[in-house]
Amino acid sequence: MFKRGIFLFLFVLGMFSETFTQQRADSLEAVVTMRLKAGQRDMIAAEAALQAASEFMISSSPKFFTFIALTLEIGTENNSQLINGQAYTILGHMYRRMGIYNLAIKSYNSALKEYAKAGNTGYNIFTLSDIGNIYYEKQMYDIAATYYRRGLEIWNGSEDKWHGGSICFINLGLVNLKLKNYDSAFTYFGRALDLRKRNGTPFFIAHGYYYFGRLFQERGQFDSALYYLNISRGLLKSNYDESTASGEVNEFGFDIHSVMIDIYKAMPDEQRLEALFLELLNNRIVTGTSAFAQRLYEQYADFLLVRGNTGGTLLYLEKSLRASQRLGYNPVRMRLLLKKAALLDQIGDPGGALKSYREYALLADSVNSNRVNAELVNLQEKLELEKQDAEMQTLISEKEHALMIQTITNTVLVAVSLIAVFFLYTYYRKYKLDNSILKFLRTLINSLRYPFYVINNESKEIEYYNHTAEEQLTSLRKVRRSGEKLFFTGNINTILDELKSGKEFFQSQFAEEQSEGVIKHFEVSNYPVYNQIGDIIQVIEYIRDITPLKEAEKQLQEYTTELEEANRSKDRLISIIAHDLKSPFSVMLGSISILRESQDEMSYEDRRKFIDNIYDAASKVYKLVENLLEWSILNAGRVSYNPVEVTMSSLFAEGIQAFSLDLQNRNITVHITCPDNLTVVADLNMQRTIFRNLLANAIKFSRVNSSIEVTVKVSDTEAKVCIADHGIGMSEEDVSKLFRVDVMNSEIGGPHSAKGTGLGLIIANEFIKLNRGTVSVTSEPGSGTTVCYTIPLSAYSKRH
Repeated sequence: MFKRGIFLFLFVLGMFSETFTQQRADSLEAVVTMRLKAGQRDMIAAEAALQAASEFMISSSPKFFTFIALTLEIGTENNSQLINGQAYTILGHMYRRMGIYNLAIKSYNSALKEYAKAGNTGYNIFTLSDIGNIYYEKQMYDIAATYYRRGLEIWNGSEDKWHGGSICFINLGLVNLKLKNYDSAFTYFGRALDLRKRNGTPFFIAHGYYYFGRLFQERGQFDSALYYLNISRGLLKSNYDESTASGEVNEFGFDIHSVMIDIYKAMPDEQRLEALFLELLNNRIVTGTSAFAQRLYEQYADFLLVRGNTGGTLLYLEKSLRASQRLGYNPVRMRLLLKKAALLDQIGDPGGALKSYREYALLADSVNSNRVNAELVNLQEKLELEKQDAEMQTLISEKEHALMIQTITNTVLVAVSLIAVFFLYTYYRKYKLDNSILKFLRTLINSLRYPFYVINNESKEIEYYNHTAEEQLTSLRKVRRSGEKLFFTGNINTILDELKSGKEFFQSQFAEEQSEGVIKHFEVSNYPVYNQIGDIIQVIEYIRDITPLKEAEKQLQEYTTELEEANRSKDRLISIIAHDLKSPFSVMLGSISILRESQDEMSYEDRRKFIDNIYDAASKVYKLVENLLEWSILNAGRVSYNPVEVTMSSLFAEGIQAFSLDLQNRNITVHITCPDNLTVVADLNMQRTIFRNLLANAIKFSRVNSSIEVTVKVSDTEAKVCIADHGIGMSEEDVSKLFRVDVMNSEIGGPHSAKGTGLGLIIANEFIKLNRGTVSVTSEPGSGTTVCYTIPLSAYSKRH
């Protein structure tokens, strides 16, 4: 039963394959009818009704709701939460297809409750992803990500639930892709692919590569996108026969081709695009009732429209409309009806256009009515999430409060116990208590969770110790054994001096290295025992392990340091915004104001001067914003290191070209000395940023009519790049202030320094570290500055 349930669930998660025929749906219906007539409302009838419902969903048959209701009735009668959960999941899928999102979410939540009762956390991962997908489609990415992360909490690294975990990673990657957080998307897709490589079939691995294709397509890196898509397509072709593969495999194959179609459109490459369309249209798997056929027909119609083939466009729009109507894709049908109306109006058929638009309006009224309800549910869901977060914070605070009360209580209990021990022990010494009180005294001492013993001042013999001390004698280095006796090896005189000064007790701390180099911390408390004339004759000592407390203090100190650093970074960014955005905007606003009011009276040269001022100020703002974005990504920890082989000469040429106007205006020449065909192993985008920022700094501080030297020296394992200018230079004190977030750039170089944020240097330094390199700066006032950084060589450069 479990295997059949898994198969059904994964089947529904796809785009509802056509492989299961109408005959199968009829057969399942017959099984259900036969068992119900025989009065057999058992699990076989429930599973048959569930699978029949899924078949009727594929064909959008009205019988779907009848069989879902029947499944839930029989599942409830048999107390099968798993069957009920699957039924609610399929019902959610159906509502989602129909665009009724409020009922879809309600159904998915019912499924979550049933799976929880059944103890099947694996299904909950998929259902949480389904709810997240609804919010994703509605562009409510923050709520979608919340559900995906809930799924990851259930997954929790379990290899048994690898599929659910990989889906959550993929969905989080897609959210970050929408938000253009490409590095985070790359990381999530990578974790999903890693899970699938370890556990999945070629189908799931192909899926993992497919999303890398989507990522590079979004970034406009079409060659890389096609590379990963071809890996994905190759895995399908080598492992599955298109004529016998499941509908899910064929559907995914068409997903890959759809992305390739979009890429060929963007490149553009009409020849390859048309060849791909013809290949897909001639595939015998494509029929007018499949979801991928609907998309293919629409894409081909768009292609034909661009090429001016209005007859072919109308033909394939009609095919796509028929497929969407059969599948119940109302939002898709609305989009197609608008396209059809516009095309009919264009070719001179206003009657047909009006008919299509009326059909669209009727459908829109129905869908929008459902959407209003959905928006209310979405708002309620968001409020519930915020309420849950608030409750969680309250719960955490309550637990922290309870923990504090417990700690105080334990401390008080220990103190009371020690006072009682001290009193009873002293009383026993004075008045020789009877055996019952002595027994109570020993029981009380032995109940202490800390090592407790009594030391004779004169002989240093330990006259009494509790069970905890006996168990930990091997780790108590302040105690040694001599025959049958135990002796104290610590400095008893220091303790006595402290106690004789009038203190009620004396506390100290010490640390010891345990096995395997582990350092443990202890707190020692000493209490005096007096004789009848008031002299201290014995010392009570107990030892408490405070290692967890010390570790917590250390962690708190680390958090405090991180918080202080974060505050400095925040203050730094605020200072940058306050000081370095204000000036260029003032220039732009002033220049624009003068141009607006006096441009008619100005000469061409004057107008050009103000336009140049505006361009220069806008360029500074753009560079600052670019650096701020890179700095925020660095601080958020979203930077990923993607090493490739980089040709240094090409990198330098590209970087210098970006500053050609600045170099020309100031008559600065750049001389490059670099071995031919030198390649290094590094992240290309980071290397571009490093060279760009260091070259910009050299240009900024160079004198007019001077030069900049870029030299590369090669050792056995690395290349050392040096950028030297002949500008104003810096003192040793100024050099020490570079690459620091807490130092404003205006504090470096004195009153004649060039203006800037200094953020570019900090980013360059961080990227150099990420590329396993180091940076050094040498400079003298009035003689220029040289900045050098290292990069590991590629295997090719090492051989040559």
